Amino acid sequence: MKKKLSCLLAAALLLAGLAGCGEKQQTATESYIAPAALTDGEKDLLGLLDVTPNRLFECQLGENVDGIAFHIYRLTEGKWTPLTEAGGLSGFSEGSPSGRMAVLFDTIPGGVEIAVEGVRFSSGELEETAPTGGATGLVTLSEKKTVENGDEIPLVLQIFAGNAIGSHTVEDFDRPEELAGSGYKAVYAITVTAGK
Repeated sequence: MKKKLSCLLAAALLLAGLAGCGEKQQTATESYIAPAALTDGEKDLLGLLDVTPNRLFECQLGENVDGIAFHIYRLTEGKWTPLTEAGGLSGFSEGSPSGRMAVLFDTIPGGVEIAVEGVRFSSGELEETAPTGGATGLVTLSEKKTVENGDEIPLVLQIFAGNAIGSHTVEDFDRPEELAGSGYKAVYAITVTAGK
């Protein structure tokens, strides 16, 4: 699994490098995170590596954001319980980070790799075993989100269920009681928080 994640991360970093070859970024003062807009060539490369593009994001962090941190949670009794802070960047000066961000994993409890423009974070294994049997669902950020210091943006929700999984979006992160009421075996989230 480590080799697979390393290959996926290498592909994501390659795609991150290609981001500078495309259109100009938005103005430096606007900060946002959005699903990555991929070229056909990038989609083909991801297809060869069996990587789904919904785990790649574009980010622009302007003057209004002085750092970012990635957090991983598990839903426990209707509340988000932090499993770890997966890393972050702070102390931005000239040239705040912008470009591609990759969030890679087989299962969130098995460990998460995150790369932001050449900086790599690894959570390591978070729980010894992931829930087994039944359905597994994944929802990711599907639209551009403007970011200010203090904002926590959910990037990914992974749901383990005994049977069927209802329709969800990452905005359900803000409604943990509803997710808890669905009777799922486990729900995990990966978020990015703006600010130091």
